[in-house]
Amino acid sequence: MTKQTLAVWWMSLSAGCVFMAAGALAQDANRSQPAPDRSQPAQDTDHWLFSLTVAAHYDDNRDALKDNPQSDLDLIVRPRATLLYNLDQTFLRLFYEPSYTWRSDPRSVADGNPQNREEWYQSAGLTVTRQFSPLVGFKAGDIFAYTDDPSVTEGGVAQRQNNTYLGNRLYGSLDVTPSRVTYGRLDASYSLKRYKDKAVSDNWDEDVVDSVLEAGHTVAQGMNAFGQLGVSIYQNASTNMDRGSKAYTFAGGLEKTFTPDFTGRITAGYQEAVYDDSGIGSKGGWLARLETTLGGSTPTRLRLLAEHGFYMPYVLPYSIQEMSTFRAAVDHDVTRDLMLSVSGQYTDSFYPAEASTSSHVDLAGGHDRMTDVGLNATYRINRNFSCGAGYRYQSWDSDVRESYSHNMIDLSFTGQL
Repeated sequence: MTKQTLAVWWMSLSAGCVFMAAGALAQDANRSQPAPDRSQPAQDTDHWLFSLTVAAHYDDNRDALKDNPQSDLDLIVRPRATLLYNLDQTFLRLFYEPSYTWRSDPRSVADGNPQNREEWYQSAGLTVTRQFSPLVGFKAGDIFAYTDDPSVTEGGVAQRQNNTYLGNRLYGSLDVTPSRVTYGRLDASYSLKRYKDKAVSDNWDEDVVDSVLEAGHTVAQGMNAFGQLGVSIYQNASTNMDRGSKAYTFAGGLEKTFTPDFTGRITAGYQEAVYDDSGIGSKGGWLARLETTLGGSTPTRLRLLAEHGFYMPYVLPYSIQEMSTFRAAVDHDVTRDLMLSVSGQYTDSFYPAEASTSSHVDLAGGHDRMTDVGLNATYRINRNFSCGAGYRYQSWDSDVRESYSHNMIDLSFTGQL
């Protein structure tokens, strides 16, 4: 595919989304209500859904570098088949979603860490929801993913190892309501990543476990008080380090429904982070989370989140991070078929220093700050077709890795049967 063909493809998709969005703005004002959710079937039907998404992703800093950034355009084709099935008090959802990516300018051997021009990705999942009785409900699911990213060779010589891997996430929740004023909930998940090449898996295989037990009681009209116990376990393989951690959470809070369109929830408590390497002392800290939603059934909807606590690391080879996040998002239905979304996030992750031990190298620690803003538009052409366009800016200011910033543009077109 030539650069001229890519340019025509890109401009055609852009123009199509712009013209369709303009047409939506000209529609009657009485269509300004949210469109019905067509992803869910009527509860007395069992059927298949089929869709195909064609997308383009542009990034002006392909390699996340501070200097000499290189741009890249990815073309993506993603079909999806979904089975929705109802049986008495049980709802079942099955899906299969392969994905093909073509890169216009993959990293070369000279660039370092070379990429394949093409990449295949497979994903399949199952969700089961069961209401055993008016007092007990259960939900569980499993999502399997496989990324085919074989080794890169040049002149018959391997220039990069095989990065093919599979991932799996198993999750579930159990809700118990003993009375009209008390409830209990258990949420748990287990995620893993396994690389095909042993030389890679010995340093990059990963396991993550999250679990939270919550019990609550209604203390006033529309207000619940609750307590939480939580355990998070992070494990990352390494041939020369004992890498991983556990975080224990003891928290409580209040949630309030002010109106059907205005809710709030505040959580506060204490966390204890314990390193797998016994030579590194544990760390204590506070957990706080504030969540607010406004306008759930109105044309304009607002979501706010502020949180602080211990979480699994984004930067390796660290074992834990202490993260503060502030996030806001607004969705607005311009018409029944056109929705605009604006989002912003600021995150300050602090990586505590990890002193060298018999099984650990010395890590100096520091801050890893991220600023992210985005604008997206989604237009529903009719019952079966939709398109989307989005812009995103992201900047990282870091003490523990290279700082960089990049601009990204996404365009997509989806057909559904």
